Amino acid sequence: MSENSDSFNEELLFTFFDCVKSIWNGESWGSLLVDYSKNEILALVYLYRVKEATMTEIAEYLGAPLNTATGVISRLEKKKLVSRVRSEQDRRVVNIAIQDEGMAEVRECIDIMSEYYGTVCNSLSSEEMTLLMNIFTKFVYMVNSRKQKKTENIIKPPKKVKRITIE
Repeated sequence: MSENSDSFNEELLFTFFDCVKSIWNGESWGSLLVDYSKNEILALVYLYRVKEATMTEIAEYLGAPLNTATGVISRLEKKKLVSRVRSEQDRRVVNIAIQDEGMAEVRECIDIMSEYYGTVCNSLSSEEMTLLMNIFTKFVYMVNSRKQKKTENIIKPPKKVKRITIE
């Protein structure tokens, strides 16, 4: 890419940030996007949808190691948004359940997003809305495929298996 192309893309990016900064502030979104980390928000949204999950399921959803998910859930538990509940069927299994306050936090954010979405939908024609969704879908696809290519290019060393003799 040429230097002019890079600066144009950079300027385009800065223009985008300047345009959206007014809707990305804490007053617009309530406390959810301001007071919580990305992983905390993702865990809350996941639990909002499924109501209860194991730590393994949450870690898989976050795409993070189990110890990271444990830290995320511990912080949410301190804020009284989630709780740990022992399974009735198997007392060894600990499920994470979203609490009423956690539901309310996510609901507030969803309501705000719905309001923005409604404003956009009402100002665009059906053709423009279809075009916007197609562009967004293509954007997400391209970002995900780029991430996948980077992951595929990483050469992983073979796992060493330690053999233990059992007598």
